[in-house]
Amino acid sequence: MLKILPILTPLSSIPPEKFKWCLYFVMMNKYSFVFTLSFALILVSSCEIKSDKEGKKLTAENSILINFDTLYLENPEYQISGTGNFTLINDSIYYADILQSKVTVYNLKGERFKTPISQGKGPAQVEGIDYVWGNMNFRCIYNNGVIYIFNNNWEFFSRFYLNFSGEDISVADIASNNDFIDHPAVYLPEYMELQPFMVTDSTSLICVTKEHMNQNKFYHKEYYAESFPLAMISMVDGSIIRFLGRKTELLLKYDLLPNFDHTYFTIGRDELYVSHDIDPFIYVYDMHGELITQFEGSGINMTSEYIERTGIEADDFYYTDRVRHGYYAYLYYEQSNGLLFRVYKTGTTEKDAEYKHDVPSRLQIFKDKKIVSDISVPNRFRLIGSSGDYIYADGIIDEKNEQIGVYRIRIGR
Repeated sequence: MLKILPILTPLSSIPPEKFKWCLYFVMMNKYSFVFTLSFALILVSSCEIKSDKEGKKLTAENSILINFDTLYLENPEYQISGTGNFTLINDSIYYADILQSKVTVYNLKGERFKTPISQGKGPAQVEGIDYVWGNMNFRCIYNNGVIYIFNNNWEFFSRFYLNFSGEDISVADIASNNDFIDHPAVYLPEYMELQPFMVTDSTSLICVTKEHMNQNKFYHKEYYAESFPLAMISMVDGSIIRFLGRKTELLLKYDLLPNFDHTYFTIGRDELYVSHDIDPFIYVYDMHGELITQFEGSGINMTSEYIERTGIEADDFYYTDRVRHGYYAYLYYEQSNGLLFRVYKTGTTEKDAEYKHDVPSRLQIFKDKKIVSDISVPNRFRLIGSSGDYIYADGIIDEKNEQIGVYRIRIGR
């Protein structure tokens, strides 16, 4: 059978820099410290936002008020490792500690509810954790090519390997055989940015990458024109149901740009929004993968003199390249108000910056395919879901001070 390459776990989180926004008040309760940082970016009709990179002027057609605060969570029962991530499922916040292989559940007040998952081989245990996601009925964990499924009470439901070949095919059969160059078996999970999202109880959407010896991102330009970035997978047997999307054509302007090959997505009401590292455009597809439209949203003060690299050199400079250069990243669509959010990195020349959480982040907000806001946010910032008036974001993992937390934003008019 085709072996799935191990997933690389995220590197240690760096606490965000001190915010330069106005501190209004501090609230303290038994379990959590809620630091409320409020700022308003008001864009009035006919006001102009200038992009330093493109030199273009965008006219904001709406006024928008953004309130921002931070919710610190009660510490887990174990010592946090400093490497983890957050997600929001059914009005509960989930903190996945990657190195400790534990999942801890919180309510929206920051109070710890339970730690239902730990490392091991028992019915409520997993061998490791890379990503956690789910819906109203199920909770899912991905680790190194294996998906674990639990019901909404964290009772074990099923476990299976991702199986993109759909049949018995050995690595030797596909490694250099051009007959398999477009076969699903040559695709692997995009281990750096899997971004799993449960579409239905039986399907999930993930990011994938092609790894054929004669067509891959490290040595072959045709990879960027002929491979798919997304796959709908079965949550029954781990097979690929269909591929979706395409790589950005901007990658074809370079011979090879493997360190800026990531794709990001979010699902709207009936459509799929897709973004790419080096492309200011956002692409809109239907759920069958047909392109509907596209629209532009150039960032501010992005460093975009990308360096072409191949093979081992690209691997060696992966983190350096993604610190020094800007790129577009995570998307999130808010169903309640039709707003689309995109995080992007500006790039930095700071000598101490080593990983993505050392790099300044900005948040774009789109309404009706037009930018209505572009604001500075903490370095580590990824929107994970909404509940009530708040949209939540990952987040703070401060191993040194033993603190974890999430950000909350509230949109007003």
